[in-house]
Amino acid sequence: MGKERLEVYLRHEMTLVLAQGCKYNCKFCAAKKAMREQFRCLEVFEYDLKHLAIRAKQMGIGKLEFYALSLDFFQNPLILAEYLKVLARIQKDERIEIKVRCLACAKSFLEAFEEVPDLAELIRSAGVWCIGFGGDGVDKDVWQSQNKWQNTEENLRLSIAKCHEINVRPELLMVVGFA
Repeated sequence: MGKERLEVYLRHEMTLVLAQGCKYNCKFCAAKKAMREQFRCLEVFEYDLKHLAIRAKQMGIGKLEFYALSLDFFQNPLILAEYLKVLARIQKDERIEIKVRCLACAKSFLEAFEEVPDLAELIRSAGVWCIGFGGDGVDKDVWQSQNKWQNTEENLRLSIAKCHEINVRPELLMVVGFA
């Protein structure tokens, strides 16, 4: 890539690849779906992230910003917790700020707090600052027509409230399509 291009790359938001796949099967989504999420090797993830952090520091860059590729960041919370720990450790060890934005299903987000007791602290220490929830409709009829059975108004409301509680910016996203 060369030093100049690498510096430009490191100074902008980059893709953070943790996993691919989504257990849901929403009709409008063109991604791989209705499948088990497949995670990158944790050791390779850590090695790559550490390399980026070291190179950024060498270039005088004190912050790395990422947009997580996962369609539903919290769908496998026990596995995700290990990746969040790596993000937190790299920040601490390399003395660099890491900021992560991600997408999530409100249902998975709320359920993750039941499975991972210290999830709020892990989210904060890993640098997750913004979570976009797939609202993708305004009522149960729209959700049903798009096979988004996992959405409810209550889950979306609770997810937004939980984000405020843990000091993370919530976003409510809508996919708009044209026939």
